[in-house]
Amino acid sequence: MDLVQEMISHAGLLYKIAFEKTDNSHDADDLVQETFLSTLKVLKSGLHIENMKAYLLKVLNSKYCDLLKNNNRMLISIEGLRLLSTDKPIEDSVSDLELQKSKEALAIRTELGYLSKKYREIMVQYYMEGKSVNEIASNLNVTKEVVKIRLTRGREKIKKGINKMDLYSENNYKPNSLTLTPSGFIGTNNEPFSIVTNTIDQNLLILAYDAPITIEQLSKRIGIPMAYVEEIIEKFIANELMSVSNNKVYTNFLIIDDELIQNIKEVQKKFVKKHFDESIIIFNEHANELTKTGILKKYNATQHFLYGLHSCLLRTTRFLVDTFKLLKEEDYPCRPNDGKWIIHYAHKSNNLTTVNSVNSYNIDNSFTTSTGNELLIEIWDTPISQSPWHRNKNVNPEFIGCLLYDLYKEKPLESQKLRQIPEFQKLGLIKSDNDKMIVNIPIITQTDYHTLSSINDEYSSRYIELMGDNLLDFINQNVIDYPKHIYPVSPYTHLMSTSKMSLSFVNQAAQKGIIKREKNRNYPICMIIEFDM
Repeated sequence: MDLVQEMISHAGLLYKIAFEKTDNSHDADDLVQETFLSTLKVLKSGLHIENMKAYLLKVLNSKYCDLLKNNNRMLISIEGLRLLSTDKPIEDSVSDLELQKSKEALAIRTELGYLSKKYREIMVQYYMEGKSVNEIASNLNVTKEVVKIRLTRGREKIKKGINKMDLYSENNYKPNSLTLTPSGFIGTNNEPFSIVTNTIDQNLLILAYDAPITIEQLSKRIGIPMAYVEEIIEKFIANELMSVSNNKVYTNFLIIDDELIQNIKEVQKKFVKKHFDESIIIFNEHANELTKTGILKKYNATQHFLYGLHSCLLRTTRFLVDTFKLLKEEDYPCRPNDGKWIIHYAHKSNNLTTVNSVNSYNIDNSFTTSTGNELLIEIWDTPISQSPWHRNKNVNPEFIGCLLYDLYKEKPLESQKLRQIPEFQKLGLIKSDNDKMIVNIPIITQTDYHTLSSINDEYSSRYIELMGDNLLDFINQNVIDYPKHIYPVSPYTHLMSTSKMSLSFVNQAAQKGIIKREKNRNYPICMIIEFDM
């Protein structure tokens, strides 16, 4: 058999391999033909080919690489990423820009999402984050040999499915987290918190944020079969976290990321620092006036300052809402299960373990005690005045109010409430006095509450008169962009730039010794109002 006939005898094998690579009969035919043409040119030049089969396979693979390049793709094969002989990160061999542009690189990243954690975390750190074997071993507290073994096995697992997989998003192998910040009245089943319960929920909402997307596209991007995704999307639509338009779905609330949060912190710090000296005069006088009433005797000096500050900034927010004609609380949409809320914003973070919300907001909820009393609980939830609701969204304001009021009235506590006593004590809502648990927050009359409100109104008006124009200019310079399909629009497109201002004022006041702020201590701003009979 001459060399040309031997070449042709391998046509079936070449086509089979070409089809496995391309998953396309037309491209497979082209690859085989180009392989034959290239080989014929070599034979015509008079060169002798010792091992025709091996030579043809080598040419076929080279032509496949050319095909990928012609389609603006760069072949990033697992074989090409074998760097175990050195401790150098991937960037030494293939630039990060090339990896980002490569569809095959995206395919490899997607396959990473199907690896178990012990392989995935090493592969991600090595290939996606550019860490060395030594760094990974130190990070994970394992030996260099373990890192190398898991890299080898991880590559072997990826090779098995790489040619037939779809291309997904980064959320598949490196998911983000999403922390909701709602306002209004939560649903009877603790909506919206009870709707977004896991990482898959969070990342589907993130993927559907920028533009409407089909459920099939969502399924492919996150790498989960449609049957499971459809069920989750139905849940989101029924509870109004997502909407539908032209057979596409989209997330219907504002999402912001770590970078924006950090930028907001910085501009707020500058604003507060610039206007601190003139503002603090009002805040100090406000706190002194509240102290004189004796109504909030359970509060220390720092808590008096916090309560006055937060009350003032809350009323300032209402002024801003009116000025910019933003969505008001009374206009929040009615939701399923008796809810009336809006998600001000959701904080997206690439830190999957912990997302610390640093916004300030208050919760006002009426509740009925076990004895039939109608009361109101007011809680300020901030990084330095946390409520149990801040840490555990399953503990709703009504539960908090009933527990505290029953303890105040020395009523026997059921087992569910008793289990929460240590947490309430840790947060400073309850304290021990001669082995007896007593309520450590103000429980005041409706008349007293009106007295406090009058004081808060007076000093808020003074602050708005002083700082109103500056705040309006500041907000206009820091309005957040958002997808225009979102409706209703959160007022935080404008108010985000002022949402953490109270914390900036507190930090400045503590640094200047105006208030005391002990590390790791909670300063609860919580009170219960008894309605007049």
